[in-house]
This record gives sequence, C-alpha cells and structure tokens, in this order.
Amino acid sequence: MEKNTGFTLIEMLVVVLILGILTSIALPQYQRAVKRAQGTEARIAGKAIVDAQNIYYMENKKYDAQFVSNGGSKLAIRYPEMRDFTVVGSTFTPSTATDTTFYIRSTEDPTVQLVYYLNRGRLLDNYCTGSACMDYFACHFIGSGINAKCELD
Repeated sequence: MEKNTGFTLIEMLVVVLILGILTSIALPQYQRAVKRAQGTEARIAGKAIVDAQNIYYMENKKYDAQFVSNGGSKLAIRYPEMRDFTVVGSTFTPSTATDTTFYIRSTEDPTVQLVYYLNRGRLLDNYCTGSACMDYFACHFIGSGINAKCELD
C-alpha cells in the first residue's frame, strides 16, 4: 500500500485562514507604527525650528518671519528634512515680531497640522489640529467641533 505524503485541501485552507487572520491583526498595527514614526519625525523638526527661532530671537530681538520662504537660511540650526510633513507657513506680529506661530502639515492628511506658538523666546503653545491627530501623536483632545485641538503629551 502506497502512503500519500501531501497536504489535503482542508489542511491548506486552515493554513491560509490562519495566515489571513495574523495579517489582519498585524497590518493595522504596522500602519499605526509608521504614522507614529512620521509624527515623531515632525515633532523633532518642530523642536529644531523652535530652538533655531529662539536663538534668532535672542540675537535679533525678533523672529525670522520668512524662515519658511527662505528655507531657514537665516537660522543658526538647520531643521531636518521631513518626508511626510512640511512646514507650510508662519505668522508673526508685524510691528515688533516678538511672537510668531508656525505650522507643520501632514502631506498625507492636510487636516493634520502641528501648531507652534512662540513669544519672546519661549514656546507658549504647541498642539495638533485635525481629527486624525491621535494617529500621529500621543495627545488628548480639548474642545469640540471646529475649535477642537489635540494637546500633545
């Protein structure tokens, strides 16, 4: 009598089913880890910009309001390149330039942006706007609707 050593169709289906279940569990966790890494990259760049702007303020008694358009060429610290976020703009008090706000926006989800508010050489406020902030950052929402912001932990 000849012994059959191959797999049966049922055994193959069970293996494929198990692999499918494992993939459905692992893939969302992987995607979340990727988004968190992107958020960390943006926060590191934001911190570098804050430090550079504060050094610029201490030296000039004003912020470099055009650092977005000039690529940060006047700032002492070079902020790192970001692949998934971009610095999109800054606002400042035109008369004295003693305070400034700049924004770092996600290229994947433009509603998600980090907001940094600096005043007289200090970081006064830092939060995220957008409903998907928690995908990228460890934060907790304050407020609701259009005025909601996610305070970074």
